[in-house]
Amino acid sequence: MPRESNFFYITTLVFLNVIWGGTYVASKIAMADFMPITLAFVRFALASIIMIPFLLAKYRHIRLTRNDFFTCTILGALGFTFAYIFQNIGVKMTKTMNAAIEISSEPVMMLILAAMFLKEKITARIIAGIFLSTLGVLIIILPGSAGGPDQASAGAYSAAGDVLVLLSALCCALYTIIGNQAIKRLPSFVVTAYAVITGTILLFPFAAWYENGLGAIATASLKSWFCVFYLSALATSFAYFVWYLLLERLDASYMGNFLNLQPLVGILLGYFLLSEPAGGATFIGAAFIIGGVYITSFGTGKIEEKAVIEPA
Repeated sequence: MPRESNFFYITTLVFLNVIWGGTYVASKIAMADFMPITLAFVRFALASIIMIPFLLAKYRHIRLTRNDFFTCTILGALGFTFAYIFQNIGVKMTKTMNAAIEISSEPVMMLILAAMFLKEKITARIIAGIFLSTLGVLIIILPGSAGGPDQASAGAYSAAGDVLVLLSALCCALYTIIGNQAIKRLPSFVVTAYAVITGTILLFPFAAWYENGLGAIATASLKSWFCVFYLSALATSFAYFVWYLLLERLDASYMGNFLNLQPLVGILLGYFLLSEPAGGATFIGAAFIIGGVYITSFGTGKIEEKAVIEPA
């Protein structure tokens, strides 16, 4: 593949993970007005409204089989219902920096699942890169590291919150692996749109009756709504669609390592926008993260594309 293609793929993956890295801070800010599950519902409801016109206009000729509907429902439940119930409640319970533990575990989960179910070849370079960048994330987020012992003892670190975010990471990893099979039969946008729509429908009873939080739609501040728009239009409608486009051409295990850039972005934004503490461990961990991504991507000199047949 030409070096220009390498640069395009790498730049796009970095850009997507910068967008997703900002979602931790955006969610934290929006949860001043929205309850965690309600925020997820409003986010994906708006994303669905954005996606439906494109789905009806450009992809109206696509016919989903019963099996396709079932797969998209599973994707919606995993990637948009349970993943964001766990993630938003976890983010609410802990610091933005600690919530980055999701990213330290998701690439490893994707690596294992891709090897088990997709029979992807896992090279020594990929393993080394994921190990290095994961080590960097752990240096940053372990209790008492980024914020110091005083922060940990003050209760800023919540083990329960991190467990919930870990469960979210598992859901997201499964979403990518199962979606990898779905996009062999259907266009990326169709899979993403139906997953978002079904995930939103499944979120509704949790938001409306479990949390009883839909009243915030009328009372939320302009700042919270700006964050919701960022989460729905940019981080969901745009970013998930592009992620699946790349998944048609690149291995999930390769793409997964770029997720380790997200905590770096989240920590920097948390420091500057939410005044969350960032000590020396933050910068040491950042060096490990960047080094791991470099080993896996820029250091290869070549990215193997999948042989892709356009689904429809």
